Amino acid sequence: MPLECARCSVTIPVIQKRLKCTKCTKLYHNDCVGYSGENKPRTQWVANPLRSRFSSCTPISKTATTSLEATYSTKDIPLDLLNKIEDKVISSIRNELPAIIRDIYASELNEQLQALNESTVLLNNKYEELLKVVNTKSKEIAFLHTENNELKDTVLDLQNRLSKVEQFARQSNVEIVGVPQHRIENTNKIIEKICSVTGFNLSNRDSKKPRNLVCQFPNKFVRDNFLAAVINYNKTHKEKKLSSSLLGISGPVTPVYVNEHLTRTNKILHAETRKRAKSNGTKFQEVHKNVLTNNFMIIILTETWLNNNIFDSEIFDTRYEIYRRDRQSNSFYSNKDGGGALIA
Repeated sequence: MPLECARCSVTIPVIQKRLKCTKCTKLYHNDCVGYSGENKPRTQWVANPLRSRFSSCTPISKTATTSLEATYSTKDIPLDLLNKIEDKVISSIRNELPAIIRDIYASELNEQLQALNESTVLLNNKYEELLKVVNTKSKEIAFLHTENNELKDTVLDLQNRLSKVEQFARQSNVEIVGVPQHRIENTNKIIEKICSVTGFNLSNRDSKKPRNLVCQFPNKFVRDNFLAAVINYNKTHKEKKLSSSLLGISGPVTPVYVNEHLTRTNKILHAETRKRAKSNGTKFQEVHKNVLTNNFMIIILTETWLNNNIFDSEIFDTRYEIYRRDRQSNSFYSNKDGGGALIA
């Protein structure tokens, strides 16, 4: 069985010097217990000479043993001196303890105040940022409020203008209420009868030029087909175009024209456009008429001279889906007319 040191638990070689406690019979290294042979012979060595102060046979180094022996060899301190020392220590504790406690609390309080100050600065910065946002939003709200009031005034003005325009369009009209409705009634006869009863002389001051008739169709597609039919008829019957005689109206024969119902401004613009088109050699009107009067499957046009101000509906009706490439305004030839292609 290998020999182990009871203090360091390291194996003790057989050839190495060692100590054996005469009391507990345990083995120890000389260095572990600080044995030099000066105090006691090896045969009388005890691992723990101060057994009353240790609960087990624990080896003690030489320096520790010497210190303990020196301590226990000192004479006892007088009781009066011990009492004085005790009173002095207690008095010192009583005098210094409040200051120590104050320092501890002051340090903790300073840390808390510093943290509170940092939090206050952070909250103040957030408040300043929020205040700036509120001021900005307040200005935006004030601007929107002003703009809203202006828009309200604009809408009110437009409503007044629209009302005036509608009334102006009806300035030559009268509304007759209470006339019983009849299936074969003649409104002209009713007006003439009212004039006869009231003694009003109704004369047609513009007898040389007949009044225009305005017809409203269910939708634009039907209107375009009607225009196409009239244009196609006049194109195929150049010697006998649409006239009053073909409509069964007696009297002098007068030509009958069917046009889009345009406002006065658009009529002037249309006439000027036709004049410019004729002088510049453009074929916009001709293309538009051909599209209306024929049922082409595919239409391909080049040199269209179109731009973003001209809509597809101005050239073709709803039968066609249009793909066009106009001259780009940012191209090298943006300052020149011409160009453009179209497939419908």
